[in-house]
Amino acid sequence: MIKSSKNIALILWIFLFATCSSKGPEPIKLNAEHCEFCGMTISDAKFGAELITDKGKIHKFDDVHCMIAYSKEHNITGAKFFVSIYDKNDTLMPAETAYYIQGGDITSPMMGNSLAFSSEAAANEYLVKFKADAVSWNNLLKNE
Repeated sequence: MIKSSKNIALILWIFLFATCSSKGPEPIKLNAEHCEFCGMTISDAKFGAELITDKGKIHKFDDVHCMIAYSKEHNITGAKFFVSIYDKNDTLMPAETAYYIQGGDITSPMMGNSLAFSSEAAANEYLVKFKADAVSWNNLLKNE
């Protein structure tokens, strides 16, 4: 009896730990998933984004601006935002730590015309290439 009680307690502890752990971003399935905001099929990994609610629900987007507009339209608070890294296909990173460029010759799916990078050096390299401007995550949030 004691042994089975310990096993049940262990199973409950593992279940509780697994359900309380924070959920990270999922890979975006290109040409199979649709943007939560505009409904377009997500077809370009370089522009995708994800929002994970405080309850763990994942919403996927074809453009960072769709994600921002969706979060504002639905008054979402406490969410985690992830963006695709332009020069690293299939890589999502927290939006707050990415470096952004916007405008110039950039053309994104929903005309947000922003790109995210994992380093300032990479952002600066593409900034020149696209004749774009550097922009912060906070400015992207304000201007949407």
